[in-house]
Amino acid sequence: ISFARLNLVEQPFPMAGPFDAAFCRNVMIYFGRDTRQDLVSELERLLAPGGLFALGHSENLTGIRNNLEWLAPATYRKPHGSAP
Repeated sequence: ISFARLNLVEQPFPMAGPFDAAFCRNVMIYFGRDTRQDLVSELERLLAPGGLFALGHSENLTGIRNNLEWLAPATYRKPHGSAP
């Protein structure tokens, strides 16, 4: 596990990935739709196939283009077979 400060608005992110999980809980509610779209696209790019993406319970991906599978409220997974 690595912890570091990251500006979520500036993409591409400096890390290489792939990551098994990304937790973006209670963050996206503060961004507009375009910024949320960019953020989800960048995190999806960095996730390993089968990787999990967790949002806050008041957040969802409605209206955001993505290829993530819904698993449970606020929990998504990048499909296996997807490029890392």
